[in-house]
Amino acid sequence: MFCSVALLGACATDDGQLATTPSVADRTVVNFSAALMADSIVTRAVGSIGSDGISLQTHGFGVFACHTGLYRYGDSNVRPDFMYNERVYWSTAGSQWTYDPLKYWPSGEGDSGEYPQYVSFFAYAPYSDCDASTSEGYCIPTFSYQFEQGNPWLTYRLHTDLTKQVDLLYCSPLLDQTRPVVGDSKVEFHFKHALACVGDQLTVRVSSGMEQKLLETVDGISKKAVEVKLTSVSITYQLTEKGRLELWTANGTPQWQTLSSESALCTRTVSFAPADYTLYSYSHTGGIAVSRPWQNQGHGVFYIPIEVGAHPQTATISVGYAVLTTDGDNVVTTESKTSTRVLTLSNFQDSYMAGRHLYLGISLSGND
Repeated sequence: MFCSVALLGACATDDGQLATTPSVADRTVVNFSAALMADSIVTRAVGSIGSDGISLQTHGFGVFACHTGLYRYGDSNVRPDFMYNERVYWSTAGSQWTYDPLKYWPSGEGDSGEYPQYVSFFAYAPYSDCDASTSEGYCIPTFSYQFEQGNPWLTYRLHTDLTKQVDLLYCSPLLDQTRPVVGDSKVEFHFKHALACVGDQLTVRVSSGMEQKLLETVDGISKKAVEVKLTSVSITYQLTEKGRLELWTANGTPQWQTLSSESALCTRTVSFAPADYTLYSYSHTGGIAVSRPWQNQGHGVFYIPIEVGAHPQTATISVGYAVLTTDGDNVVTTESKTSTRVLTLSNFQDSYMAGRHLYLGISLSGND
C-alpha cells in the first residue's frame, strides 16, 4: 500500500506553518520606498545623512524581514527568515529602490486566499556588510544571527577617525504586512536619526563681567587700549564607545542598549585654529568697545545617546587667549591665559534623545 499527498502550490516553513508559493504568473514582488523624515535632519556632523549633500540614496539601507505565516508578529516566535540584512540600493537607471535577488509576497491561505500571510519589516541605514575596512562596516560591525529568535538588532561603535564617522538611521518597524492588492504598492520606510550630535556649533565670547573690568582699566593715561585675542580652541570628548540598537521601537523611540565589555568610553578630540581672532577691544581714543564672539559650525561629533554605568559622557573645552594692553608709551603687554570647562552631556535637557543636537559655548571670565 502507498499513499501520495499533493499540496498544490504550498510548502511547510521551518516552524510548521503553511506557506503558499504562488505560480510564476501570480507572483508579486516586494518593492520598497524610503525617505528621511524632514524633522529628523537635526545633526550636522561630518557624515550626516540628509545634510551637506549626503543623501540616503548615496548609502542605501539594510532590511530584515520576518515571515510569520498566518500569525501576526506579536503572536509568533520570530527570526529574520524572509530577508536578512538585504542591501537595498538606489537604481539611477530605474529611478527606484531595488535589491537582488527579488523577494515575492507569500499568498494567502484558503480557497480564495482569505487568510493572509504576514511579513514584518525592519530597516536601518547606511547599509553595512560588516567589512571593517570601510567606514560603514567599522561603525556597524555586527548583527543578530539569521537563526536567532527575537527582534533583530545591530551593534554600533564610534569611528576612531572623526573624518570617517558614520551616521545611523532607524525607522519604526512595519509589522504584519500582507500581499498588496495593487501589485506595484511599496513597503514605505520613514527613517530618523538614531544618534545625537554635540559641538556642531561652538561659541566663545568674553563675559560682560570681564568686559567691564577691562574697560575700567583703560584710563587714557597709564593704559590707552585693551584687546582680547583668541589663540586656540579644542574640545576633548569622552563618549560611550559602542551600543546595541534593537530594530524594534517602542512608540517610535529607538531602543538603545548598553554593552558592558571592553572600554566604556573613548576619547575624541577636535581642535581649531582661530587665526588670532579679536574677541574684544576698547580704545580710550575712540571710546567704543567692540565685542565679537567667535563661532565655528560644521564640526559636530556623533554620540550614542546612552550611558554605560557610572561613566558619563563629557566635553572638555579648552580656550587659549591673550589680553593685550597698550600703555601711555604705546608699549603693548601680552598676558596669555587658558580657560577650561568640563561639560557633562547628561546635564543638558534631553541630551540622550536620538536626534538631539547640543550646541556648546564658553564665556571667558578673566579669572582662569
